[in-house]
Amino acid sequence: MPYGGLEFVFLIIPLALLVGSVGGLIILWVFVFRGRRGKAGGLSTCGACGYAIKGVSTFDCPECGADLRDVGIVSPRQKGRVNPVLFLLLWTVFLPVPACISSVVAMLNGPQVSRHNSTISMTPQSGQYQQIDIYCESMAGPAQLDTASLMINGGPQGAVWTMVDLQTMQHDLNHHIAGSWAGFLWGSLGGNMSVRGVLLDKQEMLSFLQQAGAAPNDPQVDVEADELVQILQAAHAGGLPAAAGVQHFTNVQQHSSSYDTPWWGTFFIMLGLWILLWVGGVVLFFRLRRPAREPAPG
Repeated sequence: MPYGGLEFVFLIIPLALLVGSVGGLIILWVFVFRGRRGKAGGLSTCGACGYAIKGVSTFDCPECGADLRDVGIVSPRQKGRVNPVLFLLLWTVFLPVPACISSVVAMLNGPQVSRHNSTISMTPQSGQYQQIDIYCESMAGPAQLDTASLMINGGPQGAVWTMVDLQTMQHDLNHHIAGSWAGFLWGSLGGNMSVRGVLLDKQEMLSFLQQAGAAPNDPQVDVEADELVQILQAAHAGGLPAAAGVQHFTNVQQHSSSYDTPWWGTFFIMLGLWILLWVGGVVLFFRLRRPAREPAPG
């Protein structure tokens, strides 16, 4: 199927679900209010057993013997009402469709969060590991990066990585912040991840490189660690350096991109309003369902 056909399918399916669910909601509430209004004519019945009590001159039901003053008399207006279980089922099935679609539309057309990514990949001259990648992210633009993911590939110990807060130069070797759902959700809502851990100075960088298998007493590894710290320190104030500005690494490759992502807060706010609507609909249904009892014959 051509791409245009796929676009049509992905458009028509949500529209069909939306029209069907909204139509179902309208029909459901028509039956709710129709049952509330009731039909003209018909017989009043005992509130306990449903026996027609037309012509009864006592307070006792001829069928079950219940006191009509206690159980009440059900008028024809109370008949034909929507079953509560059926209402809750249909209300719960139909309402989420317009709720989710409208929430997604509001999110996509609501406030946007601007993000910028900058990546630099380099090969160390020491040859003690194959490649080092620095992936930086910011909401302020390429000249003011906030966080960095530092990954070393190809060492004897395999790949190792850490997260760095470029404002404080704190890093976390266990990357709890980066790998947690809390960090993902906070970032989706537009917040900055704050990495707490150890100050990433030259000695700490040497320890990090050592975890990747590099010899910390190698003079070339020492100058590479020093330059890596300088690159990260400058990234927050001026962005990543150009390839010509890198001295102790080769095969420098860079990539930058900027994009806008939806603010997920809009989605959750809209969803919260729909949940309130669901609760309000349930409350209204049971309020409308309250029996309007007729006085017992006297």
